[in-house]
Amino acid sequence: MATAAPSPLASSIEKTNGNKLSRLLIDGGTTALRNIFDHYHPPGNLASDLNFNYSVLNKLLRKRVLNGHQWNKLFPSGGGVPDSNTFDITLLFLLLTTICGLSPPLTGWHTKPPPADNSLEANLGRVKFFRNELYGHVTSTRVDATSFSFLWHEISITLHSLGLDQAEIDRLKAEHGGEEDYLDALIEWADSEEDIKTQLKDIHQTQLKLSKTVEDGNLNMEELRQALSKTQDVVDEAVEIELKGHQEFRAAHQESMSRLDGVCESQTKTSQAVDEIRESVQEVKQEVKSLTKKKSEHADEVLRTLVKFEFKGDTEFHAKKFQEGTREWIFKRIEDWLDDRSSPHRAMVISGNPGMGKTVISAVVSQRIQKAGRLSGIHFCQHNDSRYRDPRLMLQSLACHLCQAMPSYKDALVEQMSRNLGKDLNNMGVKELFALLFKEPLSTMQDPGRNILTVIDGLDESEYRGRNELLHVISNHFSMLPVWIRILITTRPEKNVTEALRHLKPIELEQKREENLKDIQTLFETQLSLKIGEEHKHVLLKELVKKSEGLFIYAYFIVDFIQKNVSILSPDLLESVLPSDISSVYLSYFTRLEDELCKEFNADEEHFLRFLCAFTAAREPLPVEFIAKILNPGGKSLTAQRKVNKAISCISTLLPVREGRLHFFHKSIKDWLIASLLYEQHDFTVDEKEGHIVLSDLCASELDSLQRKGVHGKQFSNTETYALHHGTQHMLEVTDHDCADKTRTNSVTAEQVYRYTTDVELIYAKLCVKSTSAIEDLLSLHSKNSRIVSEEKDVVVTSLLSLLRKHSYILFDHPHLFFQCLINEGTPGLSSTAAGIVKSSTPKVPYMKYLDNDKQKGAVQGRFYCSDKIACFDISPKLDYMVCECRDETIHLFSLLTGTKVWVRPSLTNRAYSSKEAYTGSGAYRQTGHFLSFYHSVTFHPNGKWIIPGTLKHVYTISGDREDLFPDSDCTFSYYFLRFYNDKEVIFTDCPDDPKQIIIWDMENGQKLEVINWDEEISSFTISGDVSLIAISDVTGEIAFFSVINDFGLRFPDAGKDDWVCGLMHFTSDNDTLVCGCLLASCEDYHCPFDALEPEERKPTVSFKNPLSNVSLPDPHFEPVDPRTFVLWPSAAPSALTECTFMEQDEGPSWASKVQREIPYLFAGSYISLNYETILVGSPDHKYVTMLNVGLLQSDSTSSSNVNVGIRKIIFSMEGDAVYVVSSGQFVYFSSEEVKITIWRLSSREFLETKTFFGPVSIVPTKEGLVLFKNDRVAELWNFDLSECIRSIVKLTSDTSIVYSVTLIPVSDELIAFYYLPQSRESIYIRSLEESEENENLHDDLLECTPLEDCTDYCLDFISTTGVQGGKLVSSLRFTRYDEGGYLYKISCNSPSNVLVCRFEGHSWGPIDEGEVTVSLFNKGSVKWERIADNSYLRNEHMIFSPKNEFVVTWNTLDEGQGLHVLDADTGETLHVLLRDQNDIIECKFLDDESLVCCSGDNFLQLFNVRTGDLLSVLDIGEQPLCLEACLNHPLVAIGLSGTRIKFVHVQLPTESKKKN
Repeated sequence: MATAAPSPLASSIEKTNGNKLSRLLIDGGTTALRNIFDHYHPPGNLASDLNFNYSVLNKLLRKRVLNGHQWNKLFPSGGGVPDSNTFDITLLFLLLTTICGLSPPLTGWHTKPPPADNSLEANLGRVKFFRNELYGHVTSTRVDATSFSFLWHEISITLHSLGLDQAEIDRLKAEHGGEEDYLDALIEWADSEEDIKTQLKDIHQTQLKLSKTVEDGNLNMEELRQALSKTQDVVDEAVEIELKGHQEFRAAHQESMSRLDGVCESQTKTSQAVDEIRESVQEVKQEVKSLTKKKSEHADEVLRTLVKFEFKGDTEFHAKKFQEGTREWIFKRIEDWLDDRSSPHRAMVISGNPGMGKTVISAVVSQRIQKAGRLSGIHFCQHNDSRYRDPRLMLQSLACHLCQAMPSYKDALVEQMSRNLGKDLNNMGVKELFALLFKEPLSTMQDPGRNILTVIDGLDESEYRGRNELLHVISNHFSMLPVWIRILITTRPEKNVTEALRHLKPIELEQKREENLKDIQTLFETQLSLKIGEEHKHVLLKELVKKSEGLFIYAYFIVDFIQKNVSILSPDLLESVLPSDISSVYLSYFTRLEDELCKEFNADEEHFLRFLCAFTAAREPLPVEFIAKILNPGGKSLTAQRKVNKAISCISTLLPVREGRLHFFHKSIKDWLIASLLYEQHDFTVDEKEGHIVLSDLCASELDSLQRKGVHGKQFSNTETYALHHGTQHMLEVTDHDCADKTRTNSVTAEQVYRYTTDVELIYAKLCVKSTSAIEDLLSLHSKNSRIVSEEKDVVVTSLLSLLRKHSYILFDHPHLFFQCLINEGTPGLSSTAAGIVKSSTPKVPYMKYLDNDKQKGAVQGRFYCSDKIACFDISPKLDYMVCECRDETIHLFSLLTGTKVWVRPSLTNRAYSSKEAYTGSGAYRQTGHFLSFYHSVTFHPNGKWIIPGTLKHVYTISGDREDLFPDSDCTFSYYFLRFYNDKEVIFTDCPDDPKQIIIWDMENGQKLEVINWDEEISSFTISGDVSLIAISDVTGEIAFFSVINDFGLRFPDAGKDDWVCGLMHFTSDNDTLVCGCLLASCEDYHCPFDALEPEERKPTVSFKNPLSNVSLPDPHFEPVDPRTFVLWPSAAPSALTECTFMEQDEGPSWASKVQREIPYLFAGSYISLNYETILVGSPDHKYVTMLNVGLLQSDSTSSSNVNVGIRKIIFSMEGDAVYVVSSGQFVYFSSEEVKITIWRLSSREFLETKTFFGPVSIVPTKEGLVLFKNDRVAELWNFDLSECIRSIVKLTSDTSIVYSVTLIPVSDELIAFYYLPQSRESIYIRSLEESEENENLHDDLLECTPLEDCTDYCLDFISTTGVQGGKLVSSLRFTRYDEGGYLYKISCNSPSNVLVCRFEGHSWGPIDEGEVTVSLFNKGSVKWERIADNSYLRNEHMIFSPKNEFVVTWNTLDEGQGLHVLDADTGETLHVLLRDQNDIIECKFLDDESLVCCSGDNFLQLFNVRTGDLLSVLDIGEQPLCLEACLNHPLVAIGLSGTRIKFVHVQLPTESKKKN
């Protein structure tokens, strides 16, 4: 009989093996991969890192490499935070191989690597291989014992290499599982059943015994019954005797029981009350527990926004190098200082040269202090990792560590961060973050009774983007923290660090210090105990210490060398074998490297030296792929890379490989290779020029490849990124050498250099990798002139250079807009090339194009953005740099040649900035009483090499280093003039300590030469160009001037009449005219908006005086000029500064009057002339300086008569071809004021006609024509060319006392809404001229919007405009007037059913302190949703529907009028807030249901996708727009400008591209 086949689901030992392997690979592998992923993208940074890589991940999603489930884990819906703990092994592997910068192993990610390859990438590949083998290609879960042992060994080794704990792996292997666990369970169940049977048997025996006892008892019952009968009589008698007494006792007993019942009842109630209290207490406990949990969750959520670095691995790694018994003298000083509560020093500094073991000291101190429970945090600054050097991230990480150490600090910090911080953490400066994270929360905490310690290693390496802000905070602000907060710092003795921390008396790790040499001897004695015999021990140790020269790094090299190459060390070997100094160490290591590389690649000496040449010439750490190509030209790249990594690993101490790039461990290695002055020639001395040749060839190959493959949507490799950053510069180095050496022939030609530099796609790629090399390369090429490029080609270079410089502030964050800039502003050739690229390579990328781009060259040449409003600025003598000082106490240096920011540094002096702007708010002005002036406090030294930051003590170099100028000088200032006086170069300054003084300082030594004393506080002063005259004004309004030569002077106490104080002064260049200006501190001095003042009521903001042509005249005369509201003041005296320079700043034809058009909200500013055509304009009201072409301003065709006239409204016809432009003065209230409507035909670009009307005019396009509403009374239907009035649509009652104002709202091509505000509560009648009798009282049937009575104040009528129904009232809504102080402000609608209403409750005139804005959606007469927001000022609120009514966009409403809010039209919930910090939004229009264009006062037209909240495109209009209109039928935008000018823009939408495809 055949045996039945075993069930495929039956358990077995083999299936248990499969189960264990699955757990090892899935559970263990997932844990290992997650730990590695968290290293590259720490949980605290995960959300921001994923957003940074959004484009890469989105591409994977589109390719279906990522599925929707995985995408939701990366970008959770509803604003959730991603958590790597939710990532499975598949997702983790995908992320590691795409966004962690890992290069695939030689065999690729999908093939099992060879056993010899133990790299991280190879082990990751093995994990994927085993996962696929165990799950993708198996037919059973059975694994036999032999296969199990083999697989277990290989997988466990791989996972252990990836960081999985070996003990955990062994524990899993030893566990029972599967069949074994089942058998154990069965045995346990069987044992339990036997126990139950035994217990049942015992119960049965007990029952038998009980039954027998009962039977015996029945036999004695009869005898007992007889005895009872005899005694019954006796008992009855006794009972009768006792009955009476018993009755008496029973009565007493009942009374007692009654009382007892009462007590019981009381006890029961008490018990119930106690139970209720217990329940309440339990509920309170549960509530407390719940609140505690919520508080903890809230704290975790708040702190999750902070970056946290974990340095446990770094600490353990460096501590392993520590030799017990060394550095105890340092540890003792640290411990004594930490325990000394009275120590005046909050910080201790350990300073030492490279190789002294500072990092090891930091690691050991951290471990020891942590064991004592006193470590608050640790941070290792690393020069090769920008994240670890970023001071903002450092402070956040240290705050997280302190939260772990001190729960009370965590509570304080969470409370602090839960408030409205005013700005995002990422936008805060280091000083702001320090105050937020440490100064403020720690100030609320109690002294814990002992000091705690923070350790920062390598402070000298914390320089980030050219500045060491952390050093500035520690040296200047750390003393503000509580006394029990201590910090230990290690640093190299670099000059800027040494100076800043000198007052902390650092511990100097000197090489020849006795304690240091003893420590090195201890190291040798311990590490080499088996290599040194007792006979020569003393002599050998002494010689070894001598050879080390006090450097621990050298001592480690010596120990390593001896342990690997010497069996027993003797005095003879000491001299013959060991390296003599550090140079010998380097020689030994590079000799070994040469041997390894030549062995791996079979390369010769020439290839090796070419590699070293390239390595030293590299402008940043060299990609390993380049090294492989140098050593193995034409070979397989992946194989060569593996060989390079293997060979270099032998000297990884000197040349570590990080992120696929080869680094110098120390700068001295490069100095040694190029044989700088510190080192002699040696066998490996290299020529950097040869390195440039090698690298130029490699970069050319990479750039050629990019041009072939394309650059769009690409993630660039290390070699491609390097070539984009530095390729051109290497090539230019080569061409320079070729010009000097006529015998050299280079493979890269000048034509190639030009092509690589000007190729627009390569420029785009450079912008994508966040490189400034594009403009730097063009500038370098331009400077070579005819040596490389012809005059014709230089036109292209100049055009690209100008365009990149102008838009650098936009292109850095939005590189794809480069092609848009080329299309609009490039030369015809560049524009055509860019258009072709956009059409063929990026059809789905939106962009905006001017219809007449040949006319769009604006006056703005560039903008230079700072971190805060600019107090003053200056330019270098060679006109190549500009320096700005800002309100947030920072100094910014810009390159005027490239348009890029060079560095940012802290100010070295304190400023008292005005709390007001000129009529607008908070600015960076100086203030004297009620009047303002400009700071003039940062300047370039005459030598052009230094920046003088308001003091002569210190200067900044062009490279950003802080240096001493005259450290003993007392000179600080906020206003200065540099002049040549008495054969000396001097500086005239104000005196911050005594505002009645002007001081003259010697620029050769910083000493005080003279002091000019004045009677009153000086508001301003100036010096003539020839230093013959000084003019002074003071707070009394007096103006005086006197001769420096003969002390003759004149004073005019009556110059400042009517409270006029001069804060601005300048002599003209001929020294004959003194020009004085006055700026009001604020319109608040007059308790009303400045614009509301009549011209005769305004205080003069600038006035001019013409005092003298000869100083000896007894009565020089002053000629005042009419007051004006705009001041543009020369920052320094130009060579041709004349009276006209100031006088023409009126609203006339000069360039000065047109600057306001280019720079929005410019009320007062200063300028510097770069040349005849170009000026720089800045203002204390602005965060940027603008470079303007004066020639283009002057050539503008706008006449002076049209300066106050502007385009107020633009209307597209229904088909989009005809455009109606409404232009007028700023305000049109009366019927006598002129309004013009100009008609343009877009298809033919022709002007059709201009119609003139008088009084307010509204125009709305319809299907049959144009509806004109004139003078708030009559609506008429006109034909499309406005040549004929077809008929009247609506005529309001002739009673002018009823209607205050009327607004027309287009609803559809057949329906218009009329919104009007009556002044009385009487009804308003609308008459249809066609059906006048029938519609005499149309408003008798108006629909009610609210249930309130007497709601006739605001009315919204929907009127048909077409056919026989034209003029008929379709429906009407009414809204009630609100209480005094509140009113309905704005209405928007898309149908009679849906109406948006904005109402305001507060003051209705003047500056408003309090108020509330409510935005409501009414649907068929009832409120569907409502949003309420506090608003301090009513600013022309706006609300619009999207075309399909899916979204509502509103601005100047919510968040105190800040930002553009996208709401869900159905619920009113906020979906996105765009332009979050802006309150100057002028207009927004939909192009389709998702695409929205917006213009604001900052000169930008921006394109958004309201569904995603993405910014799609930005177009610099070049001046402030007045109005905006868009055409839905065609993606056209029209922008209205001053002087009746208009710009048309075609918007290429993503949806439009999709339709075409």
